[in-house]
Amino acid sequence: MSRVLDLTGQRFGWLTAIRHVGNDSAHRALWECRCGCGALAMVNSNALVQGMTRSCGCRQRLWAKQYMAMRPKGDSEMFDFLRTAEELPDYQTAWVQE
Repeated sequence: MSRVLDLTGQRFGWLTAIRHVGNDSAHRALWECRCGCGALAMVNSNALVQGMTRSCGCRQRLWAKQYMAMRPKGDSEMFDFLRTAEELPDYQTAWVQE
């Protein structure tokens, strides 16, 4: 069995590694992390060290909320709706642009 890199107390973006809790299904070290928003997240060590995971998901939700608030509303919206597969003749899904 390989040694686990001790990440306890280290910060990775908004996440702080608290403790090693075992391994995931791919045998990577799994860490319990506390996010800056206060939530707990289980993250594998590769995602932490390589910068692929930097929060519990709260930053993505915040970014999406800010983006939705800034995007144009009403007639200036480029993509108005998504036509579902049942509405298209060849059962394809496509964005419809006005």
